[in-house]
Amino acid sequence: MADLSSNARSTVDDLPEGTVTVLFSDVEGSTDLRTREGDDIAQEVMRTHERLLRDQLPAFGGREVVFMGDGFMVAFASARKALECAVAIQRAFEQHNQSGAVHPIRVRIGLNSGEVLRESGTLYGTAVNAAARISAKANGGQILTSQITRDLTAGVRDFQFGDRGMFSLKGFPSQWRLSELAWREAGDTPPVEPSPARPSAGLGGLDETYPRPELAPMVGRAIERAAVEHELDAVLGRTIRVLAAEGEPGIGKTRLMEATIEAATARGFGTVMVGGDEELRGPFFMLRTLLSSTSIEALADKAMARESLERARNVLWGRGEAERGGLSPAERTLRIYDVATVAIRQIAEAIPLALLFDDLQWADEDSVKLIRYLV
Repeated sequence: MADLSSNARSTVDDLPEGTVTVLFSDVEGSTDLRTREGDDIAQEVMRTHERLLRDQLPAFGGREVVFMGDGFMVAFASARKALECAVAIQRAFEQHNQSGAVHPIRVRIGLNSGEVLRESGTLYGTAVNAAARISAKANGGQILTSQITRDLTAGVRDFQFGDRGMFSLKGFPSQWRLSELAWREAGDTPPVEPSPARPSAGLGGLDETYPRPELAPMVGRAIERAAVEHELDAVLGRTIRVLAAEGEPGIGKTRLMEATIEAATARGFGTVMVGGDEELRGPFFMLRTLLSSTSIEALADKAMARESLERARNVLWGRGEAERGGLSPAERTLRIYDVATVAIRQIAEAIPLALLFDDLQWADEDSVKLIRYLV
């Protein structure tokens, strides 16, 4: 195995082979940044990303295998050093973002360990492919690892992992158990965390009409329930409120949202609950789920807002007059935001409306921006 302790830039001969740990990184939203800000600004941001990430590699023996403009492939002889480097990378970008950066950089990282082959100046093998797939499952600001990499560092007390459940990786017949590596200093605000993979939704999406078992009584959560009920009462005074529930998978966030539906319904709200999906991510996927929901249809009919809802659907799906040739991608996106907001506002003016978004960490960026735009 090659000595990996020197310069992070690799030549053909000093790339490791045998059992190594492979790290893939990727800048979240890089394509959107180019569309929104233009190539010059985006390239400046990518240069900052390139410098900050490369600066972390030498201290941990990381060997740069491939640079892809908005991401890296890096190899390590030590799984422990690879994870330490991943932590250092995330902390470097957080420090950069908190220093007043106009364009914050959020990097997703995935790691896997296994046998690799060295050929033609790069590394090949199943272990490499899996690392790339794991990186694609992460959100910006997250470090996801395979069970293999986690097991290799089982004796290292400095690492804290959270089990994120079983995931399907493209090209692999069996599911993989993934873990998230905590990287923030004690006392820092934790990131929004992903939950274990859920069954894929149908094209109609996941809303509250999806068959559910009979709900068990809500036990505890008195403080959270009181906060929810206080905010619902405030909305009845014709204002808007935004609440977020964060925490480890399995602690009852979804059940709390279902209790919110119960409390909202008792107060005369119309409610719609849609969920992000780990496997289904496409442009405006969560918005498509919302607008195609039978619940939003029924509320639109009740609020005499069906015409606005149909207009929003037509624009989103590119039907009829909504195609509006000549619009740039940015202008078309803004038009989608406008017509969707008009439809939702028209419903909310007639009926108090509670929109609940579950597993928001899996939502597509366009839909998350729509939520922000709506608020």
